[in-house]
Amino acid sequence: MDIEKDINYKIDKIVSNYFKLNNIEDLMEYGSDSDEGLYSLSSLYKDIMNELNIKYEYIYTEDGFSDGKYITTISFKNKKEMSIETKAWNGIDIFTENIKYIYDNYNSINK
Repeated sequence: MDIEKDINYKIDKIVSNYFKLNNIEDLMEYGSDSDEGLYSLSSLYKDIMNELNIKYEYIYTEDGFSDGKYITTISFKNKKEMSIETKAWNGIDIFTENIKYIYDNYNSINK
């Protein structure tokens, strides 16, 4: 296996295990940092990013342009930022792709 396949396999495994351990099927119970009664998408991203040793300064999730859509902004120590859109109806496949996107961009930002 090459390095990219190894990383993708590792991300798949980490996200899959997290979703399984926490009984997550989709992200309908997750929302922005200011939503009451919902789990925070920021916390979900933090947990997975910590497992992957992705160093960040802060993560903040806010409501997007319509119901069930959220924008998560991730800031890194080098003052670089990235934003990622998450929808409440996203399942493990889309969330895993978001994590891969974050991982790839983190590595290109921090070269």
